[in-house]
Amino acid sequence: AAFLIDMGERQQALGYSPNQFWLRMTRAELGNFLALQLETVTRVLSRLAAGGIIAIDRREVRILDAEHLRRMAGQGGALH
Repeated sequence: AAFLIDMGERQQALGYSPNQFWLRMTRAELGNFLALQLETVTRVLSRLAAGGIIAIDRREVRILDAEHLRRMAGQGGALH
């Protein structure tokens, strides 16, 4: 959750939508970056999608419920 929020904020700082972006790395690379197993990354992304918090299509991510994502990450505020 915190990683996706951070990605959104970085996109917003560049003038792009904070709620829709492409992951530049594969799920395996994301796992290595976050020190998580590939299976864990896949399972978490699937749960977030099943819960309606994000929509994911290959590497395209859309944040559907930024407030929920922030609560999961233990942060307040909202992505715009």
